[in-house]
Amino acid sequence: GGPRENLRAQSKWVWRQYLGPAWESPPPAAVPCKVDPEGMPPVWLGVGDADPLIEDSFQFARLLHEAKRPHRLHVYPGMPHGFTVYTRQSDIAGKAMADAADFVDAALQPA
Repeated sequence: GGPRENLRAQSKWVWRQYLGPAWESPPPAAVPCKVDPEGMPPVWLGVGDADPLIEDSFQFARLLHEAKRPHRLHVYPGMPHGFTVYTRQSDIAGKAMADAADFVDAALQPA
């Protein structure tokens, strides 16, 4: 993952919005899979199985697993990239947001 020249025009636009002037030389921290997960907080990953970036989510989950970092990966059937913005239109999107909130709630509980 991460920005590269062979991306679709829309993907380049998204990366440019995210990185701003750093587009030409993005810092490794801009892409979670390129960061050392040591000391990373608990991570919740929610991805639709129709998301073209699903492999990035799997790769990040593997990285977290290998580093023994607390994380949870949920795959939601039939959902595209960014589906969680449709919580009013989709029960699955609402479920994903509830799953994320439950994960955060559990992560914030005292050990």
